[in-house]
Amino acid sequence: MTRLTIEEFQEECGPDNWSLHISSRPGVLAAFMLEFDNPGFLAGPFGGKYGLVTITDTRKGPNKLCTQTEAYNRFRSYAANNLRNMPHARNDQAGLTTTHEYLSGRYDKNTMEPVPEDVRDNSIFFMTRNTLPGSATLDHPHLTISKGSSSEIDGLDMLRLFKRMTAELPAEEIIRRISEAEAKIEKSIQSYLDNDADSTPTVERPILLTLRGNDDSSWGKAFANIEDAMSYADELEASAMANFQYPSMNFTN
Repeated sequence: MTRLTIEEFQEECGPDNWSLHISSRPGVLAAFMLEFDNPGFLAGPFGGKYGLVTITDTRKGPNKLCTQTEAYNRFRSYAANNLRNMPHARNDQAGLTTTHEYLSGRYDKNTMEPVPEDVRDNSIFFMTRNTLPGSATLDHPHLTISKGSSSEIDGLDMLRLFKRMTAELPAEEIIRRISEAEAKIEKSIQSYLDNDADSTPTVERPILLTLRGNDDSSWGKAFANIEDAMSYADELEASAMANFQYPSMNFTN
């Protein structure tokens, strides 16, 4: 592989605002281009054959880092409280839906009071599912209620689903469907441990190496320190061998 600085890449392939924009983000410690002998695995490689590598200290970003255990628990909760992983029942899964009402806005970091949407400095955006009856008439100038799509369900939703199943299905079928749902959730959790956990920045591993094309995909790996990340980047650059295994790309927004 060939490593180029962003400036050298632009001299060779012409101006590219996207690589400049990514490499200038807060917390980026290093950024460079790598030429791949098989650029097909990148979604939209830069210049037809290059990937952009960035090494970022995520502690300098806008989001608070959590521990590896917290990150795992969040995903586990997401997988276990996802309507798409639940046993199927009649009538659109016992009346459950992926369309919900949400309350959103921004609040001041110091006072915790809601502030106007255009006040971005020292404020944090929040959004929560609106389950409070009657709150659709909430009259507050800085809070918004809107419709959104989410597969999140809670314990009460699950009870209603299981109640419908017991009323319509024999015990053997209920057990079969619950077992299938359990296996689906466990498979999703294992996939997270095998893939996404390694690319999730945490308190223990805050340095993120990211490889991306100029399209909507990226691959990342988290490290405990900048030295380990730079060492891995050197290994990646030296891996232009016939038996090089290209990493799976994780699609991101």
